Amino acid sequence: MIFLLMAAFTINVSAQTRYIDVAPGIGTLNTAINGDTTETGERIDPDNTVYRLQRVEDIYYISELIENIDYPLTVVAEDGDGPRPYLALKTDADGNNPGYCFRAKGDLTIKGLHLTLLDDLGAVERRIVRASADNITIIVDDCWFDEASGNAVRIDNIGNNLFLTNSVFSNLGDPSDPDNGRAIDDRGNNIDTLVIEDCTFYNVTSRMIRDGGGYIKYSKVNNSTFVNVGGHRGFDFGVIAGLDFTNNILHNVGFIPRDTASSSAVIMIDPISQELLDMGLTQSINISNNMIFRDTTLMEEYLNDSTIVTQIFNETGLELVNADALSSFYHEDANFENLPSSESLQNLIDYGLDADLLIENTPDWILPEPPNTIYHLDVPFSFNYSNATAATGATHGGQLGDRNWTASSPLGIADAKPFVNNMRVYPTPASSNVNIEFSIENNALVMITVYDLTGKKVSSLINNMYSAGSHRVNWDLSNKLKPGIYLVNMQAGDKTYATKLIVK
Repeated sequence: MIFLLMAAFTINVSAQTRYIDVAPGIGTLNTAINGDTTETGERIDPDNTVYRLQRVEDIYYISELIENIDYPLTVVAEDGDGPRPYLALKTDADGNNPGYCFRAKGDLTIKGLHLTLLDDLGAVERRIVRASADNITIIVDDCWFDEASGNAVRIDNIGNNLFLTNSVFSNLGDPSDPDNGRAIDDRGNNIDTLVIEDCTFYNVTSRMIRDGGGYIKYSKVNNSTFVNVGGHRGFDFGVIAGLDFTNNILHNVGFIPRDTASSSAVIMIDPISQELLDMGLTQSINISNNMIFRDTTLMEEYLNDSTIVTQIFNETGLELVNADALSSFYHEDANFENLPSSESLQNLIDYGLDADLLIENTPDWILPEPPNTIYHLDVPFSFNYSNATAATGATHGGQLGDRNWTASSPLGIADAKPFVNNMRVYPTPASSNVNIEFSIENNALVMITVYDLTGKKVSSLINNMYSAGSHRVNWDLSNKLKPGIYLVNMQAGDKTYATKLIVK
């Protein structure tokens, strides 16, 4: 046995990078990392060391917690094709497992890996990566995080930087405990930088980001795809200074109707704090060119006067974004090629809203059978899509969503629509008559439509030709709209104008 463990990894030096090649097996990665020290216990060149795993149909069992205390750790897949190296938890003779894949107490970089918290006896643990030191950086690239009852990443300390790129995150949260499935849980700790780019998230029970307090200095969420995410919340940024939320597809995000709008929104933003202002930061919120769609057929049984679909923004957040951000939400189905079962979502909606059903009896996520009990070679769904708007509607004129998937458009590549704010609605708040003033540069067909914050059209006011110049329309909304916040959207030729209306 000792010989096998010693043979499980070899050291190769290439230029300044020091590679340690690790074979699959029980505890082989643990042995490689823990044993990589001098006789007196110092780490051997951790800044330049890379632990390299094989692309084979076998399992790297983590036999004890991988915890890099005060040194950087880099674990990658070897170059080439083949499945991602698969890391899973191994139970010991007493039935215990390590609990996480990695607990970072120094910088952590992982690339090309497939990690799960489904152990060899079928139990699912809570957190795949846990950040437990101040001011560290975690980089996740080209990975697949699958199966956790709690979080993909939990942050325990302040000042962390988190970069998630080109990766897939799936089946986070137990449907019988829907408030605990979170992609990122900040536990109230201040975050320096949070970047999510070219990633896909699907089947997340509670929310993408749980804000427990603290602040985020800057976050970028760009060209990512989110499917079946967040029972009644999506992205709870909380107090944030800078946010770029662009070119994303949100399909069934905030998918369970609620009996109150309180503390429920797809994107939740709070004003900048005095602490951040004292650092010389100002608040800059850029939200543009995103597609949001909900399959209301799953909710029809419950959509009545006592339930509402989760709104796009919380009321505070709505005050912080401009009308261009609201108008640049496309409300269409992306027409994905192969989505996770809608039955999974229907189960969560039913058990979340039907008082006669016990939430603990909620069926688990409905997934395809893997080739063997816990291992599948690749993501079992396809998020390629054929929606022309999504294929060409990004800020750069290209595709929305995760660019690792294919977007096919029968209309060809086109620039995104220019969004211009050239319309005024008053008075607001309003209770009876509303004036809508607008100006257009050229004669154009003008269409004015009113949406609620779920993206549902509630009124079509105008569909007529107008001459160049300024115009005013009076609208008697008495008894037509419930109190709340609405988006007034105007299409004039090839330009879109928008602003908000508050009805009291």
